[in-house]
Amino acid sequence: MPSPSMIRSAVEDAIKSVINTNDDDIVYMVPVLSYYVDNGKAFVAAEIFPSLANGSSVRVLFENPSDSGVRCRLFLVRITPLANGRLAIYRNVSVTSRGTTIPTFNLNMELSNESKAVVEYNGTYDTTGITPLRDALPGGSKKEAIGSLVNIGEHVKVPPGMNLMYEITNTSGSSADYSIRIVWIEEPI
Repeated sequence: MPSPSMIRSAVEDAIKSVINTNDDDIVYMVPVLSYYVDNGKAFVAAEIFPSLANGSSVRVLFENPSDSGVRCRLFLVRITPLANGRLAIYRNVSVTSRGTTIPTFNLNMELSNESKAVVEYNGTYDTTGITPLRDALPGGSKKEAIGSLVNIGEHVKVPPGMNLMYEITNTSGSSADYSIRIVWIEEPI
């Protein structure tokens, strides 16, 4: 028979809310992201890649280390292209060498907990034998704007020891800016 905590977790996952009680034992529901922000377990990382040359790529790795003790749940991966491009998403790449760290910020500015996740770009990642999920990045600016934000990966769970790598490639014919923003929570396991 499942334990009460297992039942509670299943119900919370199903309704995307956290069941709480106040000082008067009145039961109320809080959206999951708000609950984790309040408890200092929600984070954001963002980076701009200016003047990415035509035909060039940038690779962004989101990794949950095997010793983290948490499960990362991605709520948003937003890529903003200012020109046309391509996106490939790889699961569980091998990290050959580390890249440049993208700073992570706790969404609760009153608390100082740091994220357990590693977010970086342009390391060396082996994708041999991994079939990526591919997508187009419609871009443009001013009167040539045809695209908008590209949102991917909402509510993906990344357990310890696993990662996602996002490869953004400029196919616009000239250099252009691209950016990425990742919002996630860290659930204890």
